Amino acid sequence: KRFIVDPQIPKGVTWAKTSQISPYGKIEVYWKLLEDKIIMNLKVPVGSTAILQYPKLASNIKINNELIYTESERLSVTEREYELESGCYVIEFLF
Repeated sequence: KRFIVDPQIPKGVTWAKTSQISPYGKIEVYWKLLEDKIIMNLKVPVGSTAILQYPKLASNIKINNELIYTESERLSVTEREYELESGCYVIEFLF
């Protein structure tokens, strides 16, 4: 029911796309790296919850155009995650 999304951005990689069939449906993740941000599309199947872990260097995070994190909040490493219920999301990590 729960799964972790933890974007890892290896040097020289500018995008990634993957999917996984779970007992609740298909999980889909696509991200692309731009100059100062990563844009991610995430699909969380019905009955599932994604645990989104933030990149450590992200200064602002938006989910579906709603600002959910700013650097000024100074969250600890253990707080650098966000739960997403089933649905489709556009996530922006700004650096």
